[in-house]
Amino acid sequence: MSQPLLWDHMTVEQIGQALLSTQTVLIPCGCVEQHGYHLPTRTDCYTAEAISAGASARTGAIVAPTVAYTYSGGELPGTINISTPVVSLLVSEILRDLSRQGWRNLVLVLGHGGTENEQAMYA
Repeated sequence: MSQPLLWDHMTVEQIGQALLSTQTVLIPCGCVEQHGYHLPTRTDCYTAEAISAGASARTGAIVAPTVAYTYSGGELPGTINISTPVVSLLVSEILRDLSRQGWRNLVLVLGHGGTENEQAMYA
């Protein structure tokens, strides 16, 4: 297993080189929400990032920066919900621009288990 290719840590030149060896980009998607009183509000982001990094290390796919602000439906303090139409538009714009750059296999890696978040991503 090799090191994951993390877009956040790469230069323009390194990203261009990665595109020559893979056309797959993993887009971790989490949300900032409460997880009771025992877990941090960014838990879903950490989960998506860890899954993406593991897949990258095994496959050579590149891991895009995390989409952190989405919709969870939670309402406890610490939750930051973005409306479903805005989340859908944001994700569509990210996918469109990655495609424009030459990435062909665009994989959303959802770290949130709720259906509300999934519906916002694919609306």
